[in-house]
Amino acid sequence: MHEFKDPSRLTRVAVICLWIYLACDTAFGLATLFSYVTNPDPDPLELGIADLIGLADFVTVIVCFVVVGCWIYRASANAHVISDDMTISPGWGVGWYFIPFANLVKPYQGMKEAWMASHFRDNWHGEPTPALLGWWWGLWLVSNISANFAFRVTGVEPSFEASLLWLVSNVMGVG
Repeated sequence: MHEFKDPSRLTRVAVICLWIYLACDTAFGLATLFSYVTNPDPDPLELGIADLIGLADFVTVIVCFVVVGCWIYRASANAHVISDDMTISPGWGVGWYFIPFANLVKPYQGMKEAWMASHFRDNWHGEPTPALLGWWWGLWLVSNISANFAFRVTGVEPSFEASLLWLVSNVMGVG
């Protein structure tokens, strides 16, 4: 059904995209925070610079969704070539990220299956799950929950508190 394809190039592109996104997201948070630290009531021009950085941030997050989604699909498809025991298809390995409530568990399950099948072949069911995978998922959840909270606190107008929450979310997202 699936054919094994070398993911090296796609992995490099995904890592580069993630670093660019992290830089843009951090720059956006810092620019907004700086606007409030230097002036508690910043004028629209000061926030306009942060908004331009925010636009770059938005573009990079969309690019990351696509590129990392392709990488997740490729990793899962390759794992399916190695092992017949997987329960989550490559398409659902990506799709579960977009299904409310299921996105709290199923993407982890898909990544765990792909990781375990890729590293242990057909004997992966009896192997312990690496702690790195749990840490990755835990930081992913905390990052997304804090980003959601920051988004809700921001409302229509950005604020110092919301900017600080975005930075905390970014730090958690590094994981």
